[in-house]
Amino acid sequence: MFNIFRGTGLSGLQGIKEINGKIIRPLLKISREEINTYIEANNIEYIDDSSNNKTIYSRNFIRHNILPQVENLFPDYRKKINTTIENLKKEKSVLDFLEDKYFSQFENSIGELKKIDKKAFQQSYITSPLLYSYLSQFGFNNSQCDDISKSMSNTGSEFYSKKYRLVIDREYLIISPIQGNEINSIYIEQPGIYKLGNKELIIEEIAVENRNNFNKEILCIDKDKVNFPVKVRKILPGDYFNPYGLKGKSIRLKKFLTDKKISRIEKENTLLIESGDTIVMVLNTEINYNFRITDATKKILAVRYK
Repeated sequence: MFNIFRGTGLSGLQGIKEINGKIIRPLLKISREEINTYIEANNIEYIDDSSNNKTIYSRNFIRHNILPQVENLFPDYRKKINTTIENLKKEKSVLDFLEDKYFSQFENSIGELKKIDKKAFQQSYITSPLLYSYLSQFGFNNSQCDDISKSMSNTGSEFYSKKYRLVIDREYLIISPIQGNEINSIYIEQPGIYKLGNKELIIEEIAVENRNNFNKEILCIDKDKVNFPVKVRKILPGDYFNPYGLKGKSIRLKKFLTDKKISRIEKENTLLIESGDTIVMVLNTEINYNFRITDATKKILAVRYK
């Protein structure tokens, strides 16, 4: 009842859960009268919080002033409410199942980053309810979902919940945790394994003959062309890059990433390796053409960022 008066949805109408993680509430469906009867029959001592009788608290006002009136009209209202709650739980579980199947067609996770195709919400009059069904898990409320619905065509618009950031991209809604310990730049003295936030950067020296043992997720470069220490940093507005695919032609790095259809949030979190003043590679994306492996290569650096 309290939730109804404050405004709620299906979740709020289900009341407190009997089992919620490690917390179990076995007496939720037992009335105060039944508990009192048991206490008296078994001569059990108990403590009653004095605040339970103070109607200045909304819950107590409902409990002491409204429910007795309800009981006069509907003597078995408790049983009926419990039946309603059980029915709502069943309907919510069906809805959750159908939503999971529906949204799974459109979403893609990249680490902690979640991308969901805008097509999932292009349902005219139910766009905002669909947004709330999906985004409430990230802490976005109904009002925010209305605003997001109105801004779907505004590429670059940003919205925040307490723990997440949402950016409207050209084709996707991109949701990412608000990070408190982002990596801006570090220096690496030699090959090895380095912890960067919640990921690992692995730089390994390998023999030329073993180069074919690695998959496409590992970027390989000529070791002798790299001068340690190298710098790992985020991209900057004035960065230029010589991508392997362009065979030495220089291009603005942000344009290169845009051409690769890398979203705004992904760009912000993209890291690169720099030797001297030259970008050696963009992690998980591309190497600099000038650091490629040739017939003259004697040693290889294999780089993974996972």
